[in-house]
This record gives sequence, structure tokens and C-alpha cells, in this order.
Amino acid sequence: MKRLYLTDILKKIGGTIIQGSGNPPIHHVTKNLRDKRWTLFFHLNQKQLDERFFRGKTSMVIVTDKPQMCSRFRDHIILVKVKNCNSAYWKFVDYYRNLFQIPVYRRVRHGHR
Repeated sequence: MKRLYLTDILKKIGGTIIQGSGNPPIHHVTKNLRDKRWTLFFHLNQKQLDERFFRGKTSMVIVTDKPQMCSRFRDHIILVKVKNCNSAYWKFVDYYRNLFQIPVYRRVRHGHR
């Protein structure tokens, strides 16, 4: 993943930091808690989150539209509030894809259009 910083992402998704501080580099983004590599997590499933999900992590960012579902976090967790988490996720995806000039070729099978 191309290295991004939190402030750049916040501008694109319309997020506001409501807990924690800083501008950490973002190395891996996910919407799945089972993925252990992430530094930016989009809280799409709306399950209650607490500190036990994040043991062993040093610097993390959680993006949510339900901050009341995120409790008991230590200082190393930055909580970002957005209006709609699903919309923010897709804004991020669009932003990230547009950072690259990747040619896409359409393969045409013989006899088909």
C-alpha cells in the first residue's frame, strides 16, 4: 500500500478526530477486524468495540459513525467520527484508486463484442 497520512485521509472522507491525536502513517486499511495488519479500520459492522480487539497494536485509527459503540480505548487509538461510515469507506477507496495511473485493458474474446 502506498503510504498515506491520516490528515490526508480525513480531508477525503470528511472525518473529525474525537479521541486521540497525531498524524500517523497509514500502512494498511481494512473493514475486517480479523485482519491483524491494519492501521486504519472502518467500523462498518456496527458491533461494540473495546480494547480487547486491539491488543498488541501500537498506533491505530478507527473510523466510525457510531462512536458510542467504541469504548475504553487507550491513548494509542485515534477515533475518527464520520457522518456515514459506509460512505466514508467508499470515498477512501475512490481516493486511493485515483492515486495511481493503472491502465485497464478490456479483453475481447474471439467472436464476442
